[in-house]
Amino acid sequence: MGPAGTAGGGAYDPLANRWRTLAASPLTARVPLVGVWTGQELVIAGGTGDGRRDRSPEAAAYDPAADAWRAMPPMPVTLTDAVALWTGTEVVVLGAALDTDNASLDPEGRPRAAAYDPARNRWRTLPAPPLSPQAVTAVWSEDQIVAWDYELHASGFDPSAGPRARWSGLPDLPLDFTECHPKGVWAGDVVFAEHCGQGAVYRPSTGGWTRVNHPRQLDALPVWTGDELIFWVGRFVGSADGLWRFVLR
Repeated sequence: MGPAGTAGGGAYDPLANRWRTLAASPLTARVPLVGVWTGQELVIAGGTGDGRRDRSPEAAAYDPAADAWRAMPPMPVTLTDAVALWTGTEVVVLGAALDTDNASLDPEGRPRAAAYDPARNRWRTLPAPPLSPQAVTAVWSEDQIVAWDYELHASGFDPSAGPRARWSGLPDLPLDFTECHPKGVWAGDVVFAEHCGQGAVYRPSTGGWTRVNHPRQLDALPVWTGDELIFWVGRFVGSADGLWRFVLR
């Protein structure tokens, strides 16, 4: 959010060690909800202004090569918490609309999801995943969306299956229940799930989760380098502070 109520942004060049101001954005001044890189554009969607009641469905895409923004059609859903995924053909936004008491604003009490097709410049509403809306996350596994909630229930969805696509039940995560916001990342050929200092991997090839050792890092995801996961672990009760490597076998 820029000065005087304007929406602004900057880009950092690590080789030149300098920042530059981005072109003016068509977005209103608010805290962005989600952002995702498509390989050509940075898509920014949704956001909140003064409190959760001020939810916006607006969206825009930024092309760094041209230093130019383009306005997108508004999302068909307004959310307060969400994640964004790029499937290779669509931007998927999945999350929840919660009030100030953290209660769901959806009549069915489920998360909401929508997909944006850049080629057609339009959104479509996706079926609601059968998960808790209070804290949910999702990862694109190269052929399906793998989503799970803080209650450790999981579900999968193939957005390429068309209008008849439905969510399918996946095994629960083999972790201990704790009221934490779940997080995840795609790591080569598995989904890595982080849940309050616990870790599990989901292998699409077998359709199952496996609990894995975890250094108990702070509330952040590891980085996938292409060969291994790198954890930067800060001070946390019971954590193994430092830089940790996790190699999938």
